[in-house]
Amino acid sequence: MDTNKLMIISEQTVIDFLTAFKPMSLANVLTMLSRIRTMGAIHQVYRELQPKQAKKVLGEPRDWFALGLHDPEKIQTSFVRALADMFPIEQDPTDEMLFADYSDRGYGGFYPAGIGPCLSWDLVDEILSDIPSVNGWLSLPLFFGALANEFDQDAWRVLAKHFRWPFRNRPSLPDGFWYFSDRKLKRLLTRNGMKKFWIAWQVCAEDTGVIFFDVNPNSETNFPELIEATPQNIRTLAIIWKRKGKAMYLEYTKALDQVEANPHILIKLFDLMVQAIVLSNETEKGNNEYNCENTDP
Repeated sequence: MDTNKLMIISEQTVIDFLTAFKPMSLANVLTMLSRIRTMGAIHQVYRELQPKQAKKVLGEPRDWFALGLHDPEKIQTSFVRALADMFPIEQDPTDEMLFADYSDRGYGGFYPAGIGPCLSWDLVDEILSDIPSVNGWLSLPLFFGALANEFDQDAWRVLAKHFRWPFRNRPSLPDGFWYFSDRKLKRLLTRNGMKKFWIAWQVCAEDTGVIFFDVNPNSETNFPELIEATPQNIRTLAIIWKRKGKAMYLEYTKALDQVEANPHILIKLFDLMVQAIVLSNETEKGNNEYNCENTDP
């Protein structure tokens, strides 16, 4: 017999197993298999991408079972942490679903984090009702939102006073239907050394093509999708975050910091945005643009 293929476990582990799972229902068996499958998927990708951390964070697979018997909450925390090390996740819903028997193939699920302003009309109403507590990072997203949507003058003045915007009243914009052309705005901002504001515009519009910035957990119409915790899904999102997401986040936060520290940059930003406005009939509105209608007198 090839003893190299044997795994020696302690007598106490065997006793714990027999005590905890005899008799063991079919439902418990399936739940255990789902957890092991999900743990294996996370461990596989984490070991590929962060080999020096894998043992420290997740331990050895041969120890998972004993640890799961004694402290299931600790082992779940470890695997949620490993997932969060690879890319941003929504913590609470992922805690709830990661080890749930979610998919037909027996994997758990997780929610990628929504990075951005993640605004909604309900959230804007909450912000306007409690302005003193609003974080300065929301200045730029709310400036974009107030321009591209029908924020009335009262709402504008409240926001402008709190964030020290250089426009006391909402600046004049065209009557009728119009939109900010993404193509023009990108060109103008890039040429004027303000590319980070183009990235911020995309993030605020939830139109980056990167899931972490295009998912809005506060949306009133589109709900975030639960992702099956397969090795392929985990690996794909980890690579997207590493190759593109991190850099976008860095540029985005630089734009937020700059507007918070120096609101007068909004004068230059607004001038360039105005140059990117395209007048349009309602039937010609673009699918990927901010479509607007100014009804102010």
